[in-house]
Amino acid sequence: MSELKVITNSACVISLTQMGKLELLHELFGTVTIPASVEAECRLQPANWMLVKNPSSPQLAMSLRSRLGNGESDAIALAVELTADRIILDDRRARSAAKSLGLNVIGTVAVLVAARRQGLIPNLSDALEELVETGFFVATDIIESALRAVGELDAQ
Repeated sequence: MSELKVITNSACVISLTQMGKLELLHELFGTVTIPASVEAECRLQPANWMLVKNPSSPQLAMSLRSRLGNGESDAIALAVELTADRIILDDRRARSAAKSLGLNVIGTVAVLVAARRQGLIPNLSDALEELVETGFFVATDIIESALRAVGELDAQ
């Protein structure tokens, strides 16, 4: 099985680090690529399974910076350049920009859903509660949809 090419922005890395669950990214995706701007935002020493890489051509990132942060802009530009299989973004504007460029966007909640489906976490409800406790905002309808997706909430 070949590894997916996955790029992430800082929100997912920071939240999972605060939850003590950063390793989920590696367990789900293998190597995860982050731009240097995300490394700086996260203020972390990248794990050995994290690849720090900048877009080789900064034009797209520069054009995105008028409406997005540096990390988001660099992550999107890098995902386009590497034809990433997934990009992990949570900011609504960043997700919209990435989708408009044809990228397959997932968010931190989707990472937790995948972890639950693969048995890497015992239940999603507790993980989502931990995520919210880090200060991460998740709309109620997203929480309910995620819990339904893994059978932890009855369909209505």
